[in-house]
Amino acid sequence: MKIYLINLDRASDRLEVMTERLKGIPFERFPAIDGKTLDYEGLLTRNEAACVMSHRVLWRRLIDSGDPYACILEDDIEILPRFFDLVQNTDWLPSKFDSIKLETFSMPTLLQKHPVIKVRDRELKFIRSAHWGTAAYIISRGGAERMLDVSKNLDRPTDWLLYREPHVYGCYAYQVIPAPCRQDAGLVVPDQLLNRFNIKRVKPKGLKKLSREIRRPFGDLWQWLRSRRWKSAYETVDFG
Repeated sequence: MKIYLINLDRASDRLEVMTERLKGIPFERFPAIDGKTLDYEGLLTRNEAACVMSHRVLWRRLIDSGDPYACILEDDIEILPRFFDLVQNTDWLPSKFDSIKLETFSMPTLLQKHPVIKVRDRELKFIRSAHWGTAAYIISRGGAERMLDVSKNLDRPTDWLLYREPHVYGCYAYQVIPAPCRQDAGLVVPDQLLNRFNIKRVKPKGLKKLSREIRRPFGDLWQWLRSRRWKSAYETVDFG
């Protein structure tokens, strides 16, 4: 499948590292939209907004290409050997999916109890709760179309859109267990990035803030009810 690598023009060192880690597998580098120079004011930081915009461009590119799916990578991930088998062979892909998360933050995540598919020595399960990060995932054309629609207001981070509550958008989102990718702590440290780029979070005001606060308790209640129902399905998605 086609692999896209999101990489800032000023991060040539990361491009070199990722080229080496991908071990000769062809990929297309996408010059990431730079939060440092982005003219944006909203609920997200400029860095978060730039990330969403970069992914949106690639979702559109996938749709225009006519390809059924693509793998999207950010330039700060560690890769295990099993990753190459997953992206070079497509016979394991489910007949219907919107996205398949290849990375992990090693966080407790609500997943379907039983695997949908056995992928070589790994499992594929539905994601039922938040699992942060969009540094490595496979997305279908249908998933790209849905994500373009729900992300057009630039009011939620990319991982919120894809992997917080995908079922809310009618999406089939899966997790590969164990995950073959994880973000490399040696390449990215969020607090340092915020300081380096002088990015400040714009807090919601007025009606936006009121709306958020009104919705918050209902969201918390819904999460609690779902966790009671699916409690035994919580898993820590490990890297391995």
